[in-house]
Amino acid sequence: ALGAVGGVFRPVGRFWADNEVGLTSRAVLELGLENAIYALDPKRRKAEKAAATAEAAAAAAATLRAERDAVPIFSLQDRWAMDEEVREAERAASEAKRAAQAAYKELARDER
Repeated sequence: ALGAVGGVFRPVGRFWADNEVGLTSRAVLELGLENAIYALDPKRRKAEKAAATAEAAAAAAATLRAERDAVPIFSLQDRWAMDEEVREAERAASEAKRAAQAAYKELARDER
């Protein structure tokens, strides 16, 4: 009877050790707990939302800049008309970036 039980547990124990199941499950649990704690922190959510907004604004400004740069240089009126849109988009991206930096600075101050 003991031989049969040992024959079952030995391969299971070997699998457990070879695949580091205990370490992996502990790491997954720790990551899950850390994410849950961060998800419940309203200041962290605010900072992450501000960062996402800043990234989107920067992407929009880059798209407008690329569209303006694609206009031939001899079409000065078209380029000048697009310059104002590009400046406005870059200003919005800059403001969003500053807001995200301020939110992260506030978060870091509170974590100390």
